[in-house]
Amino acid sequence: MSLTDLQSQAQFKAGSVSRKRGLGLVLTLLAFALCSQVLRLSGDPSGPAWGGLRAIRQPLEIAIVGDSRAHVGLSPDKLGAPWLFPENAGPKVYNFAVDGSDALQHASFMMHGLLKQETPPKLIVWAPNPLGFNRERTNNRVEQLLPADLPFLCKNGSPLEPLLDICTSAIFTPYRHRANVAQRVNDFTDRLAWMAVHVQTRILKLTHTPVPPPREYFPREAGYVPFKILNWPARFDRGVADYAEKYASARLSERHLLAARDLLTAARRVGTHVVILEMPVAAWYVDNLTSKEFHAAWRRRMEKLANLEGATFIQDAAAVGGNEGFGDPGHMSFETSQSYSAKLAWKLEGIPAVRAALGRVDAEEPL
Repeated sequence: MSLTDLQSQAQFKAGSVSRKRGLGLVLTLLAFALCSQVLRLSGDPSGPAWGGLRAIRQPLEIAIVGDSRAHVGLSPDKLGAPWLFPENAGPKVYNFAVDGSDALQHASFMMHGLLKQETPPKLIVWAPNPLGFNRERTNNRVEQLLPADLPFLCKNGSPLEPLLDICTSAIFTPYRHRANVAQRVNDFTDRLAWMAVHVQTRILKLTHTPVPPPREYFPREAGYVPFKILNWPARFDRGVADYAEKYASARLSERHLLAARDLLTAARRVGTHVVILEMPVAAWYVDNLTSKEFHAAWRRRMEKLANLEGATFIQDAAAVGGNEGFGDPGHMSFETSQSYSAKLAWKLEGIPAVRAALGRVDAEEPL
């Protein structure tokens, strides 16, 4: 075989290897794209607050932001009662609170979502949980932060890990869906358990005693999801142990406090007034936890921030009293949340800065 023939064979083999590699790369990218599309079915990784914001078709008067305490505790219907906005029709208040969120997610949503709207809300009722400022917290939903948050996170001294998480999510889209996928897997295992019970009772004719659900949810109302605990003593006792453990290790996070400052500054610049609301908690919580240095320091810092940035701080931890009106020490039950939301609406009505933000003509003369 001549040298020319050998060179031709070598070129052919090299071309074949190159074509195989190219085909492999194309198939890999195709598989990745299909996987990414399937993962989209797991839900929006940015969180339900963004979904609620996209669904709203008209400017809001009041936006509620917070974690699960505000999610189950603040009724948009009560806060936006007809007497508050008699000249306007339609829903003007929405509850954007998200279970498990903390101050970083609240700041991100407000700065890049609510305050960037063409017509921002006139008033934001922000109900942060002191534990949402805990630097020892390990269950943060980093996928709910955005690449646009990187500058203020870096400026405020964020650790490297969440920064890498955000960058990885921006580059590798499926990474952002990991929490939603985990939830879907849990839901699937629940369905498998239901199928096993169905086989046990319908086919094998065996008995099965179902475990009662821990709580009963009421119909949703503009993001508000109230509930009623069905086994109150057991749930409240578990809550006592859980909160006591969290407060024992809680330490104030400076970067969360700086994020709060940033969002208050951003709200003031666009003309949105922010009410920082310390939500009501059960009497056990008031007696045993609010006096601890972590909680007291958080309260002092939030009051100072409100004064510096022209916001309003409302300390309502003991506004309800008792334990029975709470599903656990930190979350109001349905009846309590309805009653408190109505009282809060009247309290807001009496604050001159709130009245001015909402455009009341008699803002200088509070009731």
